[in-house]
Amino acid sequence: MEMDNLMMYVEEEVENNEKIGFLMKHYENLSPSCKEILSLFVKGLNEKELGDRLNLPNRDAVKNKKFNCKSKLHDMMLNDPLFKKQYGGKI
Repeated sequence: MEMDNLMMYVEEEVENNEKIGFLMKHYENLSPSCKEILSLFVKGLNEKELGDRLNLPNRDAVKNKKFNCKSKLHDMMLNDPLFKKQYGGKI
């Protein structure tokens, strides 16, 4: 039974690494401003800190920019033919 659990773990890790590869492939194609806001967001900056760092006028501007960048990345991944084939278009 332990071997089955190990194999499941390894398969999950491989799938996660492949998904990260797809994410990074498309992340690199984002605009510099999108890469910056998403990178800072992942590092844990809150909306106020993001706004201050990126010279955005208010919280709504930060939320809109972050949402638009995440949507672009999501759409690029979903429209990748290899991603559709490999994962059935599900993130």
